[in-house]
Amino acid sequence: MERVNVLIAGGGVIGSALAYCLAKRGVGDIQVVDLDLTGVYA
Repeated sequence: MERVNVLIAGGGVIGSALAYCLAKRGVGDIQVVDLDLTGVYA
């Protein structure tokens, strides 16, 4: 199991923007997790 400093649940616009802003401020070990719903609604 991997340990991270920041775990962001949701890779949408807000989650991605939050990860980007934290990285620009020098925060390390950020991980964004999101559901894999590719093709579910096809």
